[in-house]
Amino acid sequence: MRSRRILSAILLAGALLAAACGADDDGDTAAPEPAPAEAPSTDAVDPEPAEAPAPAEEPEPVEEPAPAEEPAPAEEPEPAEAPSVALVANQKAGDLGPIDDLVRGLEMVEADFGADITFIEATDPSTFEATLRNLANQGTDIIAVTFPPMQDAVVAVAPDFPDTRWIHIFGFEGGVDNLVSIGFDYYKGTYLAGILAGALNTTGKVGFVGGVSIPPLNADYNAFVAAAQTKNPAIAGEAAFADSFEDPAKGREL
Repeated sequence: MRSRRILSAILLAGALLAAACGADDDGDTAAPEPAPAEAPSTDAVDPEPAEAPAPAEEPEPVEEPAPAEEPAPAEEPEPAEAPSVALVANQKAGDLGPIDDLVRGLEMVEADFGADITFIEATDPSTFEATLRNLANQGTDIIAVTFPPMQDAVVAVAPDFPDTRWIHIFGFEGGVDNLVSIGFDYYKGTYLAGILAGALNTTGKVGFVGGVSIPPLNADYNAFVAAAQTKNPAIAGEAAFADSFEDPAKGREL
């Protein structure tokens, strides 16, 4: 038994020795080189291109709103009926005086406003009221009368025709709703005339001739004299009235 153990030990030792000797002869044992990796095939199939996205659906065109209908043209109002205007003067026209100026104004009303105009010379005071009533009864829209002598007639007639508009030129307020009195500062013009008269004066006197002694004409006289005295305070004034606006002979006499 002992000899077998020794033999086995000797055989094992020999095997180990032989293995050690083999290692010395071949050198270090290198690990086996790995097999080269196969090159990728060039025949690889290209991937199929991705499908392009379907084009977005175009939005349906928005319907433009139908143009608004143009409003029907407004009906033009019927032209207003031309007013009727009358001027009643207590003096005659034609002497280049204030009545002629008023007639020109009346003609301007006709030209500018298409008015139906009437001019009446009523120099007889007894006809004043009848003349005004006739015009009002005819439906005249506006009736103008002149100067203070027609005051009583227009104040008596105007209240009976409230739809008629009455104008008193150089009149006085009569307390009638549909009657107005108009005028202007006429004495300012005579004041300028007085300055000229004073500048040219060589006698120390200035004179004034009027139709009827009424407040407007008295104001003219006073303004005339006061203006002349601005050039010469010693100038004296004298006034004469014909008591009529229709008596040229009396005017010459004065």
